[in-house]
Amino acid sequence: VTPMNRVTVDLEKKTATAGGGARWEEVDVGLGEVGLATVGGRVNNTGIGGLTLGGGYGWLSNKYGLVFDNLLSAEMVLADGRIVTALSRKNPDLFWAIRGAGQRFGATTQFVFQAHDLDCPVWAGQLVIKHDKYKTVVAFINEFLAKVDGEASMACACATAPIS
Repeated sequence: VTPMNRVTVDLEKKTATAGGGARWEEVDVGLGEVGLATVGGRVNNTGIGGLTLGGGYGWLSNKYGLVFDNLLSAEMVLADGRIVTALSRKNPDLFWAIRGAGQRFGATTQFVFQAHDLDCPVWAGQLVIKHDKYKTVVAFINEFLAKVDGEASMACACATAPIS
């Protein structure tokens, strides 16, 4: 499905329609050009299908929920060859089922996501610190996130370098 990567934005409805082969970068760029965003992957070179149909946590999840909470509809090719659209009012059982276990029901060829106004920049990067500072950093993260009331997101990963 990789060639099916077209992304279109409907400014009036605040939606993004993406082909089943799109990557998050293509969705982010399309929406960002018009000041919108959706809850998407934290790694922009991954495909939208797996993360969306598996639930998905993104940078905007604190404010807008999981990726599949922002899925408005999905076009699918079922095992019997039928092409159907799943949304809350049309094929609602299928729409409910794909949001968490979607890859088991057919091939998703198109996704429609709710978009949101992006009125501030999104910053990302890595900060590498020595292990003796972990407690201070984690305390800061907890204090910071308690104050922002869902308006910001932060991820922390701890790892050690291999011993040579």
